[in-house]
Amino acid sequence: MVSISFLASSCSTSKPPETVKPLSNDQLTTFFKNTRDPRRFWITVYSSPEGPVFSGANRLHPNQRVTIPFIKSTSESIPLVNVRALGSATYTALIDTSSSDSWVDFLTAQSLNVIPLGPPAYERYPRHVKDPFTGYLTVLSTLKLNVLHIESALFSMRTTTGSLGPLSRSV
Repeated sequence: MVSISFLASSCSTSKPPETVKPLSNDQLTTFFKNTRDPRRFWITVYSSPEGPVFSGANRLHPNQRVTIPFIKSTSESIPLVNVRALGSATYTALIDTSSSDSWVDFLTAQSLNVIPLGPPAYERYPRHVKDPFTGYLTVLSTLKLNVLHIESALFSMRTTTGSLGPLSRSV
């Protein structure tokens, strides 16, 4: 599976480094008021020695295929694409084949109306980069890559304000 990390849009002018702060207990409490059981999205959770395994997530419609052009950037080696949620604006996303999870920042998660899964909350840790912050597993009902629909798309939401930090690979 290919992992997607949502990136915030930015202008080309330089700006000071962003201050990243952990989410407050109030922000987390408010966010988790909307927690839903994974089975509501036809996702089955199995236990394994490596942690929970989610079956039925990131579902594709049968026989769907799409070619997605990369967004032209100053560096041709950055795999950026445009993605959308149903009824939502277009977002820039980084395709990161070294990540086992797809990641989203808190503000983008709110604008996409992702839903936290649980109880219990499924805590996630990035394994492909060093990051002192954790994430929690969320679901997006439908993600669109051009005409390709991905149902019950799983995203780990980073528990900070601001950007995805090292998860964004300095993009």
